[in-house]
Amino acid sequence: MNPWSATLAAVVAGFFAFIGMVITKGNKTSEFRQAWIIQLRSLVASLISLYDALNVSKKATPEEKKNHWKEMIKTISEIRLHLNNSNPSPEENELIRKIEKLNDTLDKNEDNREHYEAMITATHAVLKSEWERVKKGEPSYKYIKFLFLLVSILFITCTTITTVMYFMRISKTIN
Repeated sequence: MNPWSATLAAVVAGFFAFIGMVITKGNKTSEFRQAWIIQLRSLVASLISLYDALNVSKKATPEEKKNHWKEMIKTISEIRLHLNNSNPSPEENELIRKIEKLNDTLDKNEDNREHYEAMITATHAVLKSEWERVKKGEPSYKYIKFLFLLVSILFITCTTITTVMYFMRISKTIN
């Protein structure tokens, strides 16, 4: 028995195990991103609800207004913590600007409808860009997928060449 066969089998098995590990990690990361998308959507919905509550609570007691403000500040903080602070995307920057603009209109008792829509549009842009990242996969996943394709092509090519050479050798011995 050829000792290289066992070594080659071990290398191929290790390669496929590594590929499986990278794919599993990519899937898990995608699950976390999907959960993040759901959480951000929920936080923005809560924020709009709190803005509405403050906007229409003309008859609310000062204590109720204070509680709404506290909850709103907490929700804004949670949204900001969900966004990438060190290297924010243009979509994330736009969402923060829309939230700040909505805060300004609330302080001035202006009509907030157009600002709600602008914030929702900015949120959609953030969620869409994140969803695109989920669909494409993590960079390591993309690189491994490309490497796997190259190795598969190399393996098929080598197998085909070896098989053709084997049959050519057999046909020469027969003739």
